[in-house]
Amino acid sequence: MIPSIDLPQSESINKLNKYPKYEYMVSYYAKRAAEIVREEGIVAFSKQSRNFINQQFSIDQKLFKIHTFKNGLSNRVRYDSPPSPFRPIVVDPQNVEHRHYKFSTPRNGLGKVKGGNWDAEANLVPTSEDKTIAGLRQRFEEQKDWEETIYFEKFRSKYNGNEERVKERCEYVESLYEDIKNNGYRRAKDGENTRQRSGYGQKLEVLVVIDRNGKIHHQGKGSHRLAIAKILQIPVPVQVLVRHEQWQNLRDEVCNDGLPEDRKELANHADLKDVLG
Repeated sequence: MIPSIDLPQSESINKLNKYPKYEYMVSYYAKRAAEIVREEGIVAFSKQSRNFINQQFSIDQKLFKIHTFKNGLSNRVRYDSPPSPFRPIVVDPQNVEHRHYKFSTPRNGLGKVKGGNWDAEANLVPTSEDKTIAGLRQRFEEQKDWEETIYFEKFRSKYNGNEERVKERCEYVESLYEDIKNNGYRRAKDGENTRQRSGYGQKLEVLVVIDRNGKIHHQGKGSHRLAIAKILQIPVPVQVLVRHEQWQNLRDEVCNDGLPEDRKELANHADLKDVLG
């Protein structure tokens, strides 16, 4: 939605007619930013920018909750053992061996059940190849200096060579690691294991998807927390973004008839504890 602007209405209409929607928005925000800096200064611009971004994240969070609620209602109608969408499960991080790239954003809410071939191997990459996880292993297991890690290289590239920003980030990760090591892993809702940012992403646990066979794959959110849990070898709470329909059908079978004889290896599966009792 295009925001209200401090222009005479005729000028606003002319601009809307001249530019496509998104081109107009870019033009407007660039002009408005220049006006704020010129008239109110850089401090006011920084404050207003932060407030605007927080507002957008707030909107995303509301939509995210609505989608999650919708997923929960749909699952209650369709399945016998629908898990609560927000309910975390606790997993051994060593068993999370792959990252899944099919669902790159959690905006459609938690707890969705989806069939199809989204869990194909082509959508998986070993977590050992994730630069955040690999870089943190280099730092905390191999005792390398931050500057020698693939993590440092990743964010130096992301920050266009600004090493001061990279060092600040590394200092934060160092303090996060020490806090979890010394004080234990705390839930994201407690605000201890995450950066203090607005937005739904920082209020969720590590996100995972569960394929048709029950394998748990990292979705991408919470790489730092997952990496630290792997390094310290401690259980980590996760939230399920998507379950494969075949896995949910197995959950129903277990709920109604118990664990099948040919699936006894799943007796301690993290996502079956609620139906096994």
